[in-house]
Amino acid sequence: MSKLVIVTNSLTGGGAERAMNQVTHELSKNHDVTLIAINSGPPDLISPVGNVIELNRRWQSGILPTIQTLKVFLKSVKDLHPDLVILNCDLPEFFGCFLPRTQQVVVIEHVNFPFSSRVKLGILVRKILKSRGAVFASVSKHLNIWPANCPAEYILENPLEIEFVTKSNKSSITPITELVFIGRLINPQKRPDIAIEIAAGTELPIRIIGDGPLRSELEILASSKKVTAKFLGHVLNPWESLQEGSLLLLTSAYEGDGLVAVEAFGFNIPVLLSSNNDFRRFSLPDVNYCTSTEDFISKINALKSDISRFQIDEDVRSSLIKPRSLDNVSKQWSTLLWDLLG
Repeated sequence: MSKLVIVTNSLTGGGAERAMNQVTHELSKNHDVTLIAINSGPPDLISPVGNVIELNRRWQSGILPTIQTLKVFLKSVKDLHPDLVILNCDLPEFFGCFLPRTQQVVVIEHVNFPFSSRVKLGILVRKILKSRGAVFASVSKHLNIWPANCPAEYILENPLEIEFVTKSNKSSITPITELVFIGRLINPQKRPDIAIEIAAGTELPIRIIGDGPLRSELEILASSKKVTAKFLGHVLNPWESLQEGSLLLLTSAYEGDGLVAVEAFGFNIPVLLSSNNDFRRFSLPDVNYCTSTEDFISKINALKSDISRFQIDEDVRSSLIKPRSLDNVSKQWSTLLWDLLG
């Protein structure tokens, strides 16, 4: 039985964290798996099964606490003596640079632009990991490995096990009653400020689900724009609170896998997405894509009386969900583990 250590930012926080919780659960069926979460955070809707080590570093806590957490991380890995360490996202990769050179490592690319706020550090981290023979995998075929922009050695898709919702048989036309934003409150990636601007331009209330460093700034912006906005912070299951007239806004400048979008497709939630390459790969109708804030506002105002115009065809939704079954994803991981560990 192989011993694996999976390192994530935290037990919750976004699609990457939730996906790795599921992967941990699946791999634990055949391997000795330990999940190490560096940062503190609330529990996720999907809790990892197996051995979990929480290092409880506070977000943006500074250099000294990070060094102290790094020491605990290195001791934990040394005590576990794993055959393979799997690093997810910026901080786990940084910590991975301090592992012994003999430790076999896999780096998983989750977004187009990792280390977006610390580019020079990111280039150095990737150079160190590559020099140590790290294997680079990606969660999607469209994501090349930064900064060399080269193809990943393996594709390990994020699993998505949800109860697929079929289209409603209701024939009545339902108006848009609210806008919803789900995601980390950060820039330049997620751009929640644009969601506030859209709410102002359409005169619709908005719910902001998620947390992050921009929350106070966004609350001030919403007040200045006279937008009716509810900031709900972290919500364990954001989908169960959405109503028949809820329209999801995905305003990201760029994404990785776009798991919030894919989950919305599965639950048959009407969506409007930024027209970026990461979302365009879903090949949705043009009505679901917007090129600017003004485009979002224009489309919503034109179709405000009929939210069904923003729903996705059932066959398209199914084609995007089914390849992410745990069975398919487990096979991808089995191939990687067989190749590296035998």
